[in-house]
Amino acid sequence: MSEVDRGRAACRPGRFWRDAGGAAAVEFALVVPILLLIFLGAVEIEQALVADRKLGEVASTVADLVAREKSLEAADVEAILTGASAIMLPYDVSDLGILVIVSDTTSSGDTTAWSVAKNATALTAGSPTTISVPDAVREVGVQMVAVKATFDLTTSFSELFGQYGLSKVHFARPRMSDAITYE
Repeated sequence: MSEVDRGRAACRPGRFWRDAGGAAAVEFALVVPILLLIFLGAVEIEQALVADRKLGEVASTVADLVAREKSLEAADVEAILTGASAIMLPYDVSDLGILVIVSDTTSSGDTTAWSVAKNATALTAGSPTTISVPDAVREVGVQMVAVKATFDLTTSFSELFGQYGLSKVHFARPRMSDAITYE
């Protein structure tokens, strides 16, 4: 059989449907985009989980460091907030907000004794607190330290669909006395 006859035999319509040689390539072309999306989604979730864990560490670290003192000055609190911001690295810390509220607990409710914020709005002294202290840790006559840390995570997909707004709150009781003064 000549080369021309072989080419004509290969082009018969019935042979096309029986030949499975290209099926693997077609299946591969259909499956690869799905697998790629699953992989990229897993990477996205991993980034969000790491940022969320780091944000929790920021909130607990700030609350712990503030609760260890009897008295704090503005420079001390600024150093605590700046140092705690380093926990979020390698993420952009300009998207990190930290709100520290030291509240007076009374039987009629909680009021702000003092508040300091970095990339957030501090509360004024005497105003009601914006973070409710849980009854399990609340003790009348003892101040409570509440720290709210917020972070807007930007990733490859979030640029398409919007940022992930993460938030963590941590409470601590003063350790050295029942009150922490701010000078």
